[in-house]
Amino acid sequence: MIAADQNREAKNKNASAMKSYKIFVSHGSHDSWLAEQIAKAIHSAGASSFLDEKNIPKGHDFKKRIYDEIKQSDELVVLITP
Repeated sequence: MIAADQNREAKNKNASAMKSYKIFVSHGSHDSWLAEQIAKAIHSAGASSFLDEKNIPKGHDFKKRIYDEIKQSDELVVLITP
């Protein structure tokens, strides 16, 4: 029973660590659908993602918010398509 509790606590710690793990998804506007699919996979893995069209309200300082979010992210995924 103690081992099961310890295993459950370890899983909860890992899940908490991943929730605070943030991945910035950079993409062109023509790749919005694909970027959204990547963001969903990131969320399924337990981390959070940042997509400009989802996370920046209209009327906000777009350029500043992008720079701030990149600085706050743990990883940057750059989507390049033909």
